[in-house]
Amino acid sequence: MKIPALAIALFSLCGSAWAETFPALYEVTGVAADDVLNVRSAPNAGSSKVGTLVPDLKQIEVVMIDDAAKWGLISQGEGAGWVAMRFMRRMDQSAWHSLNQPLSCSGTEPFWSLGFDPAQRAISFDSLGESPDLFELEAGAVPQGRPPSTLGWQARSQTASMFAILHQSACSDGMSDRAYGLSVDLFIQQSDGLVGYSGCCSLDAP
Repeated sequence: MKIPALAIALFSLCGSAWAETFPALYEVTGVAADDVLNVRSAPNAGSSKVGTLVPDLKQIEVVMIDDAAKWGLISQGEGAGWVAMRFMRRMDQSAWHSLNQPLSCSGTEPFWSLGFDPAQRAISFDSLGESPDLFELEAGAVPQGRPPSTLGWQARSQTASMFAILHQSACSDGMSDRAYGLSVDLFIQQSDGLVGYSGCCSLDAP
């Protein structure tokens, strides 16, 4: 899946600030009831405004922060922008690479979608032109001795098996300027052969 130039430019600004704790869910804090938090095109107060967040808004996925940890990259609508982190508070949640964080993934060519429900240890998968399938997560792990920037899943349904690798990396859906902090490569083995898919993932509310 190709990453548009805009997405590459956004992520290149962050350098070493790609921390193992991102992406993560945040809420708006410290903004007056009659005010809004501006979303800007670049990580500085002088850049153009591309959107707003209302006070006390919750479940906002911050994909990553800049090197100074003052600005966070979020997606809004079909685009992406930066918010001042002094007005953002991290919500109580599990890390993205744990097996306790709900996730949604999708991709194109063909269009497909996936949802991970940790409470049920269930992975739902739907691909255009195919019957939806429900997999049970059998195992999940991160590489030993390294920062948790990669997560592997092993799952099985009544008719197929799945292996997926989630990466902490810049990702684009290929159709918008939304920024994603997780990419995924997954493979499904059925009776008629092995099929591979690639796409992007985002965090869901617990």
